[in-house]
Amino acid sequence: MPLINRPPAAATKKTVTIRMPVDIIDSLHDYARFLGSTLDHVVIEALKLVFKKDAEFKAWQVHQQPSPAKGSAAPEPSKAAFSLLFFRMQA
Repeated sequence: MPLINRPPAAATKKTVTIRMPVDIIDSLHDYARFLGSTLDHVVIEALKLVFKKDAEFKAWQVHQQPSPAKGSAAPEPSKAAFSLLFFRMQA
């Protein structure tokens, strides 16, 4: 049984560009093919799993400012900075 399930119904998404080592990209493609899924789905579900399992991250997140209301123009600075740091990893 795969660790990541097949994708649910479509959700609102934004595009993020990341750089990864070639061996990770190859494994990402293999895992997506194994699931019969997309690269997006594998990355999204893997990140959800990390966020769910990382107790230190969850504790840190609780102490951050609340997310802006729906329809707000920009995310709060702390989460925006985290996103940039996480998704701008260098190979």
